[in-house]
Amino acid sequence: MGFFSRQIKVKKEAIIALGRIGDRRAVTPLLSLLGSNSWLPWSKWDEMKIVAATALGRLGDEAALPSLNACAARGGSLGKACSDAVDNIERVAEGLYE
Repeated sequence: MGFFSRQIKVKKEAIIALGRIGDRRAVTPLLSLLGSNSWLPWSKWDEMKIVAATALGRLGDEAALPSLNACAARGGSLGKACSDAVDNIERVAEGLYE
């Protein structure tokens, strides 16, 4: 495994951990990642964004909904991950307001 592959793996693991920890201070940096472009190959960067969308869904912060909905509308595997994150956030929100 090359240096860059290890770096990508470590970054993805860190993003996953942010979602599991549940600290909503991570929402802003994750949204920045979701909306950014990179010098990484498209497929690798897309993987990072999918992990970020999943983490955002786990965090459950409704502030992420506009960005996730916009991303979901683009379709593809990233759009599916964003759509799933939206669904999760909405389920969590419904549970809080019942």
